[in-house]
Amino acid sequence: MNDRLGYVLVALVLLAVVPQASNPPVWWLLVSLLIAIIGAWHLLRGAFLVPERPLQAMQHRTLLMLILTIPFVALVQALPVAQVLPAALSSLPVDIGTQPSTLSLVPMGSLAGAVRVLAYVLFFVLVLEVAGQGARAERLGWILFFGIGLHAFWALIALNALDDFTPWGEKTGSIGSATGFFLNRNSFATFLSFGLVLGLALLIERARAPRIRASRGRTLTSPENLEMAAIGGLCLVMLITIFATQSRLGLTATFAGLAVTLGALQLKAGVRAMTVALQGGIALVVLLVLGVAAGGTGVIERAIFLVGAMEIRLAIYAQAVQMIAERPFLGWGLDAFTPAYEMTRIPGIRTDRVVMLAHSSYLTNWLELGLVFGSVTILCGAMVAVGLVRRLMQRKTHIAMPAAALGVLVVAAVHSTMDFSLEIPANTLAFLAIVGLGLARRRRADRSADS
Repeated sequence: MNDRLGYVLVALVLLAVVPQASNPPVWWLLVSLLIAIIGAWHLLRGAFLVPERPLQAMQHRTLLMLILTIPFVALVQALPVAQVLPAALSSLPVDIGTQPSTLSLVPMGSLAGAVRVLAYVLFFVLVLEVAGQGARAERLGWILFFGIGLHAFWALIALNALDDFTPWGEKTGSIGSATGFFLNRNSFATFLSFGLVLGLALLIERARAPRIRASRGRTLTSPENLEMAAIGGLCLVMLITIFATQSRLGLTATFAGLAVTLGALQLKAGVRAMTVALQGGIALVVLLVLGVAAGGTGVIERAIFLVGAMEIRLAIYAQAVQMIAERPFLGWGLDAFTPAYEMTRIPGIRTDRVVMLAHSSYLTNWLELGLVFGSVTILCGAMVAVGLVRRLMQRKTHIAMPAAALGVLVVAAVHSTMDFSLEIPANTLAFLAIVGLGLARRRRADRSADS
C-alpha cells in the first residue's frame, strides 16, 4: 500500500506542474482536494489493515505542530475579532472609511490560504509515511529525478524547436527564456534546481555502490558506464535548461545547493574539508563553462544589468518593510499582500501595474502573518536542516536522499530571499516531496536490515 501511495504522490508532483504550475486558484484547489482524498483513503485503509502501526508523522510532532500555527493564525485573521483587540494590533495605517471587522483585508482569501497550507501539511505527512523504508525513498527519488528531467527536455524543445511555445497561450513574460509549463523563469529554474541537486546525490551514491566498486575489467561501453553516462547526461540537460531560463538568482541558488550536497556526501565519505572545498571550486568552474558553452550567455548578460533591474524591486522591498513595521504583530492577512500593498502604495513605484508579489518570501510571510508567526517557516527550515544532518551522520546506506534534501533546502532558502518560487504550488510540492523523502526516520525493520 505504501508503494502505491509513493507512486501516486510522485505522479501528483510531476503532473501538478502541467497546469501553469498549479498557480491559478482553481488548480491548486483541485490539487488540495486530491491530496485530501488520497490522505483520507490511505490513513483509513492503513488503520484498518494494521491498527497498531504508528504514523511516521508522530516522529516529527514538534515540526508539524509548529507548521500548523500558520493556518491557525490565518483562521484568526479571518474571524471578526478586530473590534475586540487593542488598536495597536488591529488598526490600519490608512483611512479606508469603515474599519474592517477582521484582521485580514481579504478574510476569504486567508481562509483559502489556510486550506492550501493544510493540504501541504497533509502531503508532507503522506511523504513521511512512504519514506520510512530507505530503498523505497530512493526509488521514488529516482522517479522524481527522471520526471523533472522530462520537464527540462520539454522546456528546451518548446523554446528552441517550437519558437518559445507555451500551451497556455502567447507568452506575456520571460520571453526568450525557457519556462516549460511555468509562467515565470525564476520559478521554473527553482524546480529544475531541485531535480539537478537530487540527480547529483543519486549519481554519486550510484557510483559508490558496492556492486560497482566490486566489478573488475569494465570497458568503456560496459552497462555500468553507460548507465552513469545516461544519468550524467540528464543532469547536464537540466543544467543547460537552468542556463536557458536566464534566471540569475536561480543559477546562484543552484550552485549553492549543489555545493552543499556535494560537500555533505564527500565529508560523509571521509574526504578532508580542504579537499572538499577545492573540489567544489573546480566543479563550479566546470559547470559555468559547460553552461556558457551550451548557449547560456543570456544569464550572463542579464547579470551585467543586475543593478538597474534591482531598482524597482528594492523600492518594493522598502515599502514591504514599512508595511511590516505598521502591523508587526498579526500582519495584514494570509494571501492579502496585493490589496495591502495597493492600499499603502508609495507614489511613483510601478504605477503602471498592480504589484502582485513582494519578490521575497520572507518579507511576504512577515507582512501577511506578522514577525512572530511569519518566522515559523524559517524555524521549521532550521529544524529540518538539523534533522537531515543527523540522518547523514547516522546512516551507512541510502544517504542520497538526506544529502539531496539538504541541498534542496539550501536552494529554497537562497531563492526565497529575493523571489517567490516556494509560493508556487508545484514547487512547494516538489520541495516537500524531496525533503520528506530525506527527513523521514527509517522504521525498525529497515534499520535492522541496514545493520
